[in-house]
Amino acid sequence: MRNLSAVILVGGFGTRVRHITGAIPKPLARICGKPFLHWIFRSLKAKGIEDVYLLTHFEAKQIENFAREEASSDFRIYCVKESTPSGTGGAVLDLLASTEAVSNTFLLLNGDSLLMNYPLDLALNAIAEGNEATIFGVPMADASRYGTLKFNDLGRLLAFKEKATGAGVINTGAYVFTRQAFSQVANAERPISLEVDVIPLMIKLGTHIRVLPMNSPFIDIGTEASLAGAERFVRENF
Repeated sequence: MRNLSAVILVGGFGTRVRHITGAIPKPLARICGKPFLHWIFRSLKAKGIEDVYLLTHFEAKQIENFAREEASSDFRIYCVKESTPSGTGGAVLDLLASTEAVSNTFLLLNGDSLLMNYPLDLALNAIAEGNEATIFGVPMADASRYGTLKFNDLGRLLAFKEKATGAGVINTGAYVFTRQAFSQVANAERPISLEVDVIPLMIKLGTHIRVLPMNSPFIDIGTEASLAGAERFVRENF
């Protein structure tokens, strides 16, 4: 989609799987012969995304080198390195403060997870209806690993619920945000987490965030077990 930027968080240390990935950043873990980030790029290209911002820190040079390999005239990749980690929320806030090139409405993704077939048109429609952000969720019979989204009958996000056994709609880490949503928390002290701090603060301030649940394939590679299952996920979905 022309004029819709994608912002991807790829600066984390990947501590839970560092014994497997070593000095390789988690988003570059090789899945079916390609870095995991390649498959995220594949999904973005299929949606017509042309401008991507990678928010880097840990082993940033490796990600920059890979970005140069994947970039083209119609798929532009910009790497923005944090000198000091400011948290996932801080990284986004700092990016928006540093450039006006990111579109007023933008896609925000985690670099270690992949949601297939999410409908950007529904998210953009929700923004057009007056919401300042959307979150794609996936229902799971056992959501204990992820925590769940609490939302009302109109789909408005009320809270992130703590991890607990049982069914629920999980947060996939795929969002569509407006700049306006972040402008309300621009002065928050760093480091600051997107999920622990920023979004709960947005809710407290009355920001309208729509939850869009969907039965779509989803994976994150944040644990040894999920990383091991990534090859099968890619083979089944690409």
